[in-house]
Amino acid sequence: MNGGNNTRDIQQKQPQNQQNKTQSPRRALPNSKNAVLVNSCQRGNPILKEVRNVSWEYTDIVPDYVAGSSTGILFLSLRYHRLHPEYIHTRVERLGAMYQLRILLLMCDVTDSEASIKEITKTCLINNITVVIAWSPQQAGHYLSLYLQLDNKPPDSLREKSSTDYHSMVANALTTVKGINKTDVYQLLTRFGSIKNIVKASPDEISKCPGFGDIKVRRMQEAFISLFKIGFKNSNDSSTASNDQSQRDKKTGLLGTESNDLLLRENSPSHQVNVQPPEEEIDLLDSDEDALNEVVANFDSLREQNDNSQKGKEQQN
Repeated sequence: MNGGNNTRDIQQKQPQNQQNKTQSPRRALPNSKNAVLVNSCQRGNPILKEVRNVSWEYTDIVPDYVAGSSTGILFLSLRYHRLHPEYIHTRVERLGAMYQLRILLLMCDVTDSEASIKEITKTCLINNITVVIAWSPQQAGHYLSLYLQLDNKPPDSLREKSSTDYHSMVANALTTVKGINKTDVYQLLTRFGSIKNIVKASPDEISKCPGFGDIKVRRMQEAFISLFKIGFKNSNDSSTASNDQSQRDKKTGLLGTESNDLLLRENSPSHQVNVQPPEEEIDLLDSDEDALNEVVANFDSLREQNDNSQKGKEQQN
């Protein structure tokens, strides 16, 4: 790709290694972890001026860019695509399955781009290529920089950071009650001191906490006193009933009205098997008191471990 100072001057040309079909494709060079590798056909592309905080260098590669050890990137301007729609198909075929992560960096530099983007996305889906749309050279250059900087980075930054201290664990548990937020949990712990006291508090005592109206108090009480239950349906009974109905339909269809007497006799009380309907719910614990005691015991144990850990750190200091 060749370009001037803005996207209107963007032009794309065939890479040298595509013009010479006898040349075997090459994977990313070892030093690709330290710099963005750039195909010589991208010389003059304005997005290169926007690659910040990382270095880049020209080299002989099949894709337009290589960012990291396993990421191959093709670049396509929508303006160029409308003039040469066959170009991207040739490049995708040439790239094949060379890299673990294959990306098409799509520069949206035309109006009414929805149809073109949809068409290109279909091609990329078939060839297992990720489409990344950039709306300016600055954004495209930023993406190139990020792909190199984040190469081989662990996913820790994407994972939820959960605290293991007592207050955080209580907050995570109580905020599962609808309408209860972390501020409410702070008010409860400030007033009652522990999850045990919160669970055993009366509605009147909870209502004295700031921000607790009748609805919140009712939801808290329902969460504490409700039984732990599980519902299920007997799929065997339903399938058997369905099969019986199917057999009756077949008989009626074959024998017509003459089969009515037979069906009535089959469905008479003397021929029916008395099947008790399954229970819809099963109590997992014997009583509400057992449930509360088990929850409280778990939190008290956690609090004791947290206190012992804090004391150990203080003694070491």
